[in-house]
Amino acid sequence: MATEEELTPAQKLAMDALVEKWGAIGLSTGQGNEPAIEAAILKAYTLAGHPHPDEGFKWFDSPKAASDWMRAQGVKEAKTVWGVQDAAWLAYIEAMRVLNPGALPTADGLIEAAENGAGWYWPFNNICVVSRRMKAIHWEANRTPKRLHALEEPALLFEDGWGLSLIKGNRVTEDIRELCLHPENMTKEDILNQTNTEVRRVMMEAFGVERLIKFAERVSEEDRYGCLYRFDVPTERGEESESVMMLKMVNSTAEPDGTFKVYIERVPPTMTTPLEAQAWRFNVTQEEYARIEKET
Repeated sequence: MATEEELTPAQKLAMDALVEKWGAIGLSTGQGNEPAIEAAILKAYTLAGHPHPDEGFKWFDSPKAASDWMRAQGVKEAKTVWGVQDAAWLAYIEAMRVLNPGALPTADGLIEAAENGAGWYWPFNNICVVSRRMKAIHWEANRTPKRLHALEEPALLFEDGWGLSLIKGNRVTEDIRELCLHPENMTKEDILNQTNTEVRRVMMEAFGVERLIKFAERVSEEDRYGCLYRFDVPTERGEESESVMMLKMVNSTAEPDGTFKVYIERVPPTMTTPLEAQAWRFNVTQEEYARIEKET
């Protein structure tokens, strides 16, 4: 593809328009034009050299509902077409057409389906299964760059209530989203037993760092490498407690809003200093970690 310097003024304007067009399509929500979507998908069948499906279309309110139905029919593998979520690829095709009018004509049906608001769909020989696109997309307020975020419902929400939960851009389970929405129901064990660092940080922020630290015994002084804390966490059988050592760290790089992320990472209970714990995390000696940290 040509570089920006090689484009004519008219081509540059066309490219800018495609960025705006497909950016809006990729983030579009709500019910699409279903008759137009069906017509576009049938065009895609024809352009691909396939006959139209005998049983027509079967619509669902979410990809999960569509997937559950297909699984019940015994379908194990299916080709997924992503609809509006194919925006980046479809934009590339239209960009190619700016340089070479008429390029990739077999993509016309796919483009028109997305333009009319198609969600995911699965084209079979006998039927085409279609999921409606998302009902809502929730973003964290007053933040640049944007990131997906919602507590009261999934950040990516479909018509039937199914969706994907994200908090501050981090994918979480529905259970964790509920705990973050109601942190009074969260326990220190919920946080300490979470293995994903970013999800643990999200939970810790909802719970409150200072509130969490109150449950711990500080076993080191705080320095540039962090601070060590020991927690007593009940085992699953509840017969005895497990000693869990955690390293509290502050990211040295500021976030876009000027704040600094605080992390708590589990380390072996034998650690005695934050430097030793940091060296263990990166599988280097303490001398090596201190040198690397100083250089960076």
